[in-house]
Amino acid sequence: MNRQAVRDPVILPTVIVVWAAVLLFVLYPLSRLLFLTFWNEGPSLDAVRGLLGDWTHRRALVNSLLLAACAAVCPGGSAAPSTPWCSCP
Repeated sequence: MNRQAVRDPVILPTVIVVWAAVLLFVLYPLSRLLFLTFWNEGPSLDAVRGLLGDWTHRRALVNSLLLAACAAVCPGGSAAPSTPWCSCP
């Protein structure tokens, strides 16, 4: 740690609270989701087969991934969800 972090008594508790929030609200639900997706009375890919088996689910997955990619690439984070192409302003 640098000297300012050692001198400021608020930094360490703030960092601990932020990491606790990340663990509680991001990592725990994500790990639970992955566990429930791939473990159905033993290791299973039934949920993935169900997702890829229906064309509407595949379309929704592709659109969600495309929108996420556009939002990550565009500097403003705004991509037109009605068009399949990223149009950064």
